[in-house]
Amino acid sequence: MRGLLTAMKSAFAGALNESPHRVLAGIALMIASTVGFSIAHTMIRVASADMHPFQVAFFRNFFGMFLLSYWFVRHGFITLRTRRLKLHLLRVTFSAVSLVTFYYALSIAPLAKVTALGFITPIFVIILAALFLNERIGLHRAVAIGVGLCGALVVVRPGMLEVDLGTALMLVSALMFAGGLFCIKLLTRTDPTVTMTSYAVLLMTPITLIPAATVWRWPALSELPFLAALGFISVGSVLLFTSALKRAATHVVMPFDYLRLIWMAGLGFVLFAEVPDLYTWIGGSLIFVSALVVSVSEYRGRHARTPAGTEDGLPVAKDSVRDE
Repeated sequence: MRGLLTAMKSAFAGALNESPHRVLAGIALMIASTVGFSIAHTMIRVASADMHPFQVAFFRNFFGMFLLSYWFVRHGFITLRTRRLKLHLLRVTFSAVSLVTFYYALSIAPLAKVTALGFITPIFVIILAALFLNERIGLHRAVAIGVGLCGALVVVRPGMLEVDLGTALMLVSALMFAGGLFCIKLLTRTDPTVTMTSYAVLLMTPITLIPAATVWRWPALSELPFLAALGFISVGSVLLFTSALKRAATHVVMPFDYLRLIWMAGLGFVLFAEVPDLYTWIGGSLIFVSALVVSVSEYRGRHARTPAGTEDGLPVAKDSVRDE
């Protein structure tokens, strides 16, 4: 809880420099997205009781694609013009692998634990950028990365507990999602946001069909409304999240993303009798605060390098943020 209070204090301090209406709108949208993601992730656990998580991930994308169909109606297929098709394919593949492993982890691991480990993604992105792009980390981000990795060790506790399949899958998911975000860092040098989002919308469904086909069973008609609702809520939560980031600065709204851990802990307790241990709360708080420091640092650096008026104002799909 101390991590949440510290993050909230930072948010309100940053909000003093923002338009009050935009700040309140951004915070409200972020809180709404945390509720939406938490509901969607709980629905994944419920759906996975009768259907393999690979299939659940496919139907999430299949029905979510209908909600995002306005994208091509509004922008047309001209948005697919690119000279970096292979990098787009790699980015979406990373995101798809992240999604299916995340869904599998949600089906077998405690909801709060999965959520806590998911916060580590921004830290992985910074590490990848330092390794492959020679980006300077700096003292503050280095300390934040160290704290975040320590937080992950607190949650996982290797050597004290056996690393179960759900934990391993969640760490793989976070790393693959980081790989997708790393590709986005490269793509933003040449392609607009609308092109990256268009490829994500177009390719996520066929790519997630590949693992789903290995465990396929035709869903009953009674299951389709639930799966459709899952797709709509998941994609709707992504749109709420990206809208929040457009309304207010990252350091203002991102602290409220911590609420996902609280909602997921509550839903896990009420619906599945899961009680998060103290290590999950402590480790999750450490990971979140460190990821927040890294994200704010990244935002400020990008904002300083981006001339005013160059943003296209279009949301980057949180592919799945877990998508989550």
